[in-house]
Amino acid sequence: MLNNSTWDMVVIGAGLGGLTSAARLSQAGRRVLLLEQHHIPGGCATTFQRGKHKFEVGLHALNGFLPNDPRLSMWQELGLDSALKLILLPMQYRVIWRDFDLRIPHGTKACIEAFSRCFPQERHNLKIYFSNLMALIKPILNSEANFKDLLNAGRLSAGEFLDQHFSDAKLKLLLLANLGYYHHDPYNLSLLWFAFGQMSYMDGGSYYIQGGSQKLSDTLAQRVLKSGTIVYRATATDILTKDEQITGVRFFHKGDCVTVNTKCVIAGISPLLVAKMLKEDSLIKSLTSKREIGPSLSALYCNHETGLKSLGWQDYNTIFLNEKIPGIDAHIHKELQKIQNRGLDSLGFSLIDYSQIEHGLGKSNPFTLCHLDRIQDWPTYKSPEYQIQKARHKDSLLQKLKPWFGDITPSHGELATPHTIQHYTQNPEGAVYGYAQTISQSMFLRFNHRCSLPNLWFASAWSRPGGGFFGAMYGGWQVAGKCLDQKAAIT
Repeated sequence: MLNNSTWDMVVIGAGLGGLTSAARLSQAGRRVLLLEQHHIPGGCATTFQRGKHKFEVGLHALNGFLPNDPRLSMWQELGLDSALKLILLPMQYRVIWRDFDLRIPHGTKACIEAFSRCFPQERHNLKIYFSNLMALIKPILNSEANFKDLLNAGRLSAGEFLDQHFSDAKLKLLLLANLGYYHHDPYNLSLLWFAFGQMSYMDGGSYYIQGGSQKLSDTLAQRVLKSGTIVYRATATDILTKDEQITGVRFFHKGDCVTVNTKCVIAGISPLLVAKMLKEDSLIKSLTSKREIGPSLSALYCNHETGLKSLGWQDYNTIFLNEKIPGIDAHIHKELQKIQNRGLDSLGFSLIDYSQIEHGLGKSNPFTLCHLDRIQDWPTYKSPEYQIQKARHKDSLLQKLKPWFGDITPSHGELATPHTIQHYTQNPEGAVYGYAQTISQSMFLRFNHRCSLPNLWFASAWSRPGGGFFGAMYGGWQVAGKCLDQKAAIT
């Protein structure tokens, strides 16, 4: 019986942050109770089935490991290197914009060569740019970074860094083609976060997990079960306290209200959701203080009976930039900001064709069209207006493919909006990266792993280091390590 049972710690939310925390603690012999409101683990790292077709929810490309990469030891200690097969993608991505059609390979030298063929006059600046990007993160990888250097680099945005190296607005836009991996605004995006991501995709490689991201989540869930328990369809409602100390967690499961005892809680969910589970006014105020929430996504999940490859398509990840954008620099960006549109008509959209690789998703030929979006641009969830807009948006996305495929008719097409993401993950505004990775909310300014309530920890895309698969996982790994170091807190 769960009611009135006692646990070393309770983890709320089985996204990648919560899963990784719970897995590490369980492997260390701690009795962990992991509560998940959905019926499967993973959050955005999941797959779903529609008839005979299986679709990937969120994974397009997993960034690889750099020399001295701290994520590698996490991956190995969790046994993921032997449990999962990583498929190296053919290249980083293909980018199409106006008259430009570039395939961006892995490796710094090859990448410089690809851009130099279109911008030969910028070859020298491209070498300096990529060299300086790596120089920013090498001290971090080698544990040699000092606070002053981090502070100076932390004051710069990715857009400002590009402006320091190039004057060609077209080149800068193409170099920012995969901006949606991080944020929607290059002049507010943390340079350090951008640099680590770009270089780990470039020199570490881009990968897909054979069988889909659900394989990763299920493997982590198996690790949790070593010394712990997972309860699905469990909705946490209260974090119980007495004399400013955690005493337990209350949740609903199968219609029953269940209370369990613990001195330690790890929140693998948004701090905004945690605030609703507490009664301390000062703590609630600190958790709900105004912070910029990152963007959401809309994604059209499709299947083609014979696969896009059979139609002559050759690329796994293609980014179609908005042809109306003349380029990018500080002035152009300022003008674009006046439009305030992050949907399909902003930067552009991506086509992910899983049939180009040995995806392991069964006999389906899935492809996904996706772009940054925001929940404010959509009517109320499931309202008649919402359904109408969904149908129109689906048609608009498929129309975008017409120049390359003609009147393509997928055998299955299903649109997920920011409302869909919010519904299944509970993430406020359907944010896929948690709080935005802005200059004022990144690195050591990111939402902390802990707060003023002892033994309440945060391990998700919303806290340090941030969103993305590895960001959430590494945050969960760090939190578990800190809990293990504080033995008194969990005994």
